[in-house]
Amino acid sequence: MDYEIIVGVSSKDCEKTIAKVVKTIDNALSKYYSKQTSLILCSDGFSSDKTKTAFNDVKTITEKKFLTEKGKRGKGSAVKTIIQRAKMHGSMIVLLIDGDHLSLKEEWIKKMIDPVLKNEQDIVVPNYIQDKNDSLISNHLIYPLTKTLFNVNLRNPMAGEFCISKKSYMNLLNSKFFPSDSGLDIFITLTGLCENLNFAEVKLGIKDHASSKKYARPEDSIMPMFNQVLREFIQLIRYYKASIKKEVKFEIKKLGKFETQMPKKVIISIKAYKELSRNSISDESDYAKKVYESLNDQSIMGLKVAWLNWLAIYFDKTKNLSNDKAEAEIEKLVKAFQKNKELLKL
Repeated sequence: MDYEIIVGVSSKDCEKTIAKVVKTIDNALSKYYSKQTSLILCSDGFSSDKTKTAFNDVKTITEKKFLTEKGKRGKGSAVKTIIQRAKMHGSMIVLLIDGDHLSLKEEWIKKMIDPVLKNEQDIVVPNYIQDKNDSLISNHLIYPLTKTLFNVNLRNPMAGEFCISKKSYMNLLNSKFFPSDSGLDIFITLTGLCENLNFAEVKLGIKDHASSKKYARPEDSIMPMFNQVLREFIQLIRYYKASIKKEVKFEIKKLGKFETQMPKKVIISIKAYKELSRNSISDESDYAKKVYESLNDQSIMGLKVAWLNWLAIYFDKTKNLSNDKAEAEIEKLVKAFQKNKELLKL
């Protein structure tokens, strides 16, 4: 059977969250897309808990299937498994959702699918309301670099969720840079931009995700993720260096407006991050220069040291600031990256 819409859920030890995610997806598909043939497809990364049982036990109107990801273990392999199945079914739309998304709403699903369903956009990326200490890799490295190097105003280039057209997922499948791991999000974003796909950013609300709880101990999860994301990023900026050198401006269609909400505080151990810092930079400009120097050397370790040193400064600067004022500090960081852009040698 062919499915016009596939909602792919990437899971790994999501026993406590998967049922709510699936039920929300089913409600949205039943309410808004009853005229389309749809499938909820869980691509699981060899969970050691009862994720499969929890998924299968959810009663849905929409057909659902559970698969184990193929390839090297990681989010990239889970997503590749989903879109390979979409290709097999001739699906026109694939919506990718993280299996630990605790705050997913039915209307968010509609807001992401509709622009692709109407053939207006190839890729829709959500813009979530965030706590000032969330998304540490994206906010303090990938976002300022992406905005500066690719001349694009996309606030969450590693949002975790994407809605993609058939044209988009075929393009991704054909890329030699399709990662098996956490480099997946930035791969979708940069490949989509540089392959001239139509982009939209939709404002939603707060993304409460279980993975943010792991930020408290950086060495346990965020450090391995850093290596994977930056390895992918370096490959892509070198491959798409013509876009950077030509200073191509990428247009993003802005949709919707934020919900009026306050995000939960992300609990981290600032002490743990500071213990990893070497205090070798003093401000945003120093940080930007170190980042470009490390990119020139293709040194992930150099990037990590610079990033950790910057975070120690950022935590001190923003410890008593609101989320909005902390956001202003991130925008100052972007300006430092833009000011020193000429230091990057590709």
